[in-house]
Amino acid sequence: MKLKHKFSRTFVAMFWGWVACNIVTFLISWGHYQFRFDHLPKVTGEMPLWVGATAAVIFGAWLLVFLPVDLCVSETSRWRHPKPAALAGGVAGFLTLFVPSLLNSPEPDVPDLLAMSLLAAVCGLTASLYLARRYPVKSR
Repeated sequence: MKLKHKFSRTFVAMFWGWVACNIVTFLISWGHYQFRFDHLPKVTGEMPLWVGATAAVIFGAWLLVFLPVDLCVSETSRWRHPKPAALAGGVAGFLTLFVPSLLNSPEPDVPDLLAMSLLAAVCGLTASLYLARRYPVKSR
């Protein structure tokens, strides 16, 4: 398969992972205010900063993790099936954020770190599922 095709398909997959991450973030933020419509402007006012920050982080994860893994995994691998792909994507998303942050911070805020890592897991899971469903395993 051509590099250009793998490049574009993984970028689109991570885009959908990023969208899912931001939807979950919006719902959690709004849920913090008991889903009251009078707090909706406050929640939506915070989202542009969050969307920009997550775009930068997820772009880096795509470039350093997701794209290289897609290039290395065979098109006929069992890791291309939806369930193993989702598991691997979710775990990779979680660990990609959790481990470096835990190791590089002298006193990490563990609850916040877990929350951020779970959002990264949502992104990884969504991107991996998109890729596995949109581009099914080729028969040998």
